[in-house]
Amino acid sequence: VEQRPVTIIADSASKKYDGTALTKDSASVSERTELVSGHELKQVTVSGSQTDPGETDNIPSGAVIKAGDEDVTKNYDISYVNGTLTVSNGEIKIRVKAASDQKVYDGTPLSNAGVKLEAGELAEGDTLSGTAAGSITDRGTEANVIVEGSIKITSKTGKDVTDSYIIEKEPGTLEITARPLEITAGSGKLFLINISQPTRQSMVSFAGFFLKKKKMNETLRKTDYSMVVPVTQNVTSLLGIKHGAEI
Repeated sequence: VEQRPVTIIADSASKKYDGTALTKDSASVSERTELVSGHELKQVTVSGSQTDPGETDNIPSGAVIKAGDEDVTKNYDISYVNGTLTVSNGEIKIRVKAASDQKVYDGTPLSNAGVKLEAGELAEGDTLSGTAAGSITDRGTEANVIVEGSIKITSKTGKDVTDSYIIEKEPGTLEITARPLEITAGSGKLFLINISQPTRQSMVSFAGFFLKKKKMNETLRKTDYSMVVPVTQNVTSLLGIKHGAEI
């Protein structure tokens, strides 16, 4: 008696990328090669897994056919047909923000290349990288902008899965604050005067004031200072305010 030919086909499956493995542990007998009446496919092993976008075979093997409790597998000439596991690009929405940073003015540039996930969630096991490229040297604020094309998302298997994300980019802020400059007078009371563009000429015109010589050349040519000033009678007259008033 010849074996009865039968074909067992592994099932196929598909989904959008979400960072988890796609599997389909099932198979069936082809309608073109039916089992003998009363016989049943009781067991089949199916091996296949796909996590990143792409596809892989879903492979059947080790079928067991029974008639009731009797194993009749030896009566069949079994052939197997693979299924397909397909993962397409996802549509995961996230917002990525460039780092913000701040420091007191010191004459050197302030920058911060970092980026972070601001909203949404990465798929399981994914990691985010990117670069921001803002810079500021003088007092004020500047946008810290994410470099075009620098954002990359990598799966736990090491594959670039950036195309599975819909990414909104948000700049950070770089800020340099005024550096306190202490000016000493012979007598008087301390007040805070904000001078946006101090110059040697304007400062010298404040009678009764002097700077430490080592700071003169460095500070008075800058535009980034808040001044702590001891106010004298002569200075209040120049400013047109009453002596002792706070400004």
